[in-house]
Amino acid sequence: MPGGTTRGRLARFRAGRRLLGAGIAVGALLAGALPAAAAPTEVRLSGSGWGHGVGFSQYGAMEQAKDGRTAQQILGHYYTGTATVMRTDAVLDQDVRVQVLGGVSSVTVRTLQLGGKGGAFFASAGGQRIDGRLGDTLTLELAGTGVRAVLRRAGTEVGRVEGPLVAVRWAGTRAMAGDATLLEVPGADGGHSAGQYRHGGLDVKQIGSRLNLVNMLRLNTEYLYGLGEMPAAWPQQALRSQAIAARTYALYNRPATLRAACDCHLYDEVTHQKFIGWKQEQHKAWRDAVDATVAAASRGQVQTYNGALIEALYSSSSGGRTQNSEDQFTSRVPYLRSVNDAWSTRASNPNRAWTATSNRAAVASAFGLPDVASLDLSRRTQAGAVGTAVATSSTGRTATLNGNQLRSRLGLRSSYVQRTASRRAGDDRYATAVAVGRSSAPSSRTVVLIGGHTANLVDGLVAAPLARQLGAPLLLTAPTALSAPTDAELKRRNVNRVVVVGGAGAVSAGVVRTLQARGITVERRSGNDRYATAAEVARSMRAGSAALFASGEPHALADAAAAGGAAAAAGRPILLVRQNSVPAQTMAVIRERGITASTCVGGAGVLSERVRTTLPRCHRASGSDRFATSVAVADAFSSLLTGPTATLAPGANANLVDAVTAGSLGNPVLLTSTQAPASVRSYLQRRLHVSGLEVVGGTAVVPGGVVTSLRRS
Repeated sequence: MPGGTTRGRLARFRAGRRLLGAGIAVGALLAGALPAAAAPTEVRLSGSGWGHGVGFSQYGAMEQAKDGRTAQQILGHYYTGTATVMRTDAVLDQDVRVQVLGGVSSVTVRTLQLGGKGGAFFASAGGQRIDGRLGDTLTLELAGTGVRAVLRRAGTEVGRVEGPLVAVRWAGTRAMAGDATLLEVPGADGGHSAGQYRHGGLDVKQIGSRLNLVNMLRLNTEYLYGLGEMPAAWPQQALRSQAIAARTYALYNRPATLRAACDCHLYDEVTHQKFIGWKQEQHKAWRDAVDATVAAASRGQVQTYNGALIEALYSSSSGGRTQNSEDQFTSRVPYLRSVNDAWSTRASNPNRAWTATSNRAAVASAFGLPDVASLDLSRRTQAGAVGTAVATSSTGRTATLNGNQLRSRLGLRSSYVQRTASRRAGDDRYATAVAVGRSSAPSSRTVVLIGGHTANLVDGLVAAPLARQLGAPLLLTAPTALSAPTDAELKRRNVNRVVVVGGAGAVSAGVVRTLQARGITVERRSGNDRYATAAEVARSMRAGSAALFASGEPHALADAAAAGGAAAAAGRPILLVRQNSVPAQTMAVIRERGITASTCVGGAGVLSERVRTTLPRCHRASGSDRFATSVAVADAFSSLLTGPTATLAPGANANLVDAVTAGSLGNPVLLTSTQAPASVRSYLQRRLHVSGLEVVGGTAVVPGGVVTSLRRS
């Protein structure tokens, strides 16, 4: 793959690799409030695309070809300001030397027939020659500073030659007449399997006390026939665009003199282009694509800029937009500009979304730090890939990597790293609750129902843990009649049980009668005020010795909304208190349940220190505002909230109802505004096990720009 992007094109269709990385754990807060458990130790990095993302995008080319674009149009799109021209160049009809195997002390090769014919070969060295036939083997091995070739027939040695260089040739090539034959070289093809070669010849010599095998063949067709950079089943125009790009790349990168490290012009692997010989050439569609770009032995189509060959860099796919050359490499190249590549993100690309999982030590090592407490990926390139990654250790020391270094050192498929995001939203709050419920409890016939009016919100604040414990969705209704989206969802689920949380002011007796008339069992959890309702909900949950406490005051309801996800995940009730006192109903349920440990959500301005000390071992989780408080709750429950997903929900008073239903998902609920809060951004940079965001609410309450910013933080 040009530019050293990745292993060969065919390898990109195999199972994805597990990638290096690290888990970040910030010390557990509120000791004693939570059971002893390790905080998340993994780092999960999600992203899209494979390779450096500069220039030609192979999956993008495939999808553009499906859309009817020609090879010339595809190449012109990815290489800005360039032209496809038919070029005469003597080098095209000369041999290009390709290293196919190196670093071994011996290898045994053999020939294979094509079409039931062929198989003859010979090896020569030092003016001597040995001839083999189908079924014979030729062992190439070190001999002093040279190479020895030993021919065996039925296991018995029948000849040998030795010298500084052994030349191996086979039938059906320019060097040896006869029927078409393949030479098979175990360990070639990147070590994945044996390489099979139809054309040219093989030169074997010793470099660095190891054997070095080079295949010599004509560049314009023979070499291109064997390039395994694109599946032959792809559309013909995509294949032709690949052939033109590959020819251009080979011409541009073929040095005038041989590379001493390999006695070759080009490598068959990641450093240059993936050459696999017959395994690709056997596909007629690919040969046809190459032939369609050739006019004569020394004449073929190439890509040029101002009349000169371009460095035709390409990769498997981008994250939706290609990179500027200087974003991944050193120089600004006028034809390697960032362009739209939405085609790469279509469903055909198996790398349109991926997640890499690893450990904290690997990330620390990649940055040269003793440990990593946070990772800031917010500095982005024009294409949206990581521009600069900043890691911070527990001592405050920082280290940076550019996007290309991050990709290389962590073994990532690309530098288009960003959290995944899915949105649960509908036309209104009722439809949004339905969308959330289909995620939290897709098939439950039990439903927890709360009032959806903002004026009745307080009763529903405590319902998320109950819904999670019942495995039920948390749905909303208008006070006097079932809201249309909720009514339709109840029918779709064929609901047989509804648990109503709140009094008749929130969910009227008329709504209950409507449900009962359908044969649905209805249970109401409510008291004579919000504090008593919270107590009744707590009594209906499974026994436990811990709880969360939040303010029930009208001006401070956001804290209870922020507590819903953690409480649901922990299976703990949310109990309400006044700013300066604990209601009798709350004290009663504390005694009844034997609560001995608790979490107080909110600062002293909404839940006083006097109240906190009255409650059993209540450890405070609070921040400078409601957004920071939602983060403090998530941090407090870090040993329980170990999943890869966090929930984003609106924190404005008018939209808190979405945050209430979001709690039923059992993820940390991070409140946000029309701008991404710094506290939420910091949380995501510290909690690197979180690789996905579940957004609750439409774009009017959680804007797309906020989501993008947090995905890329």
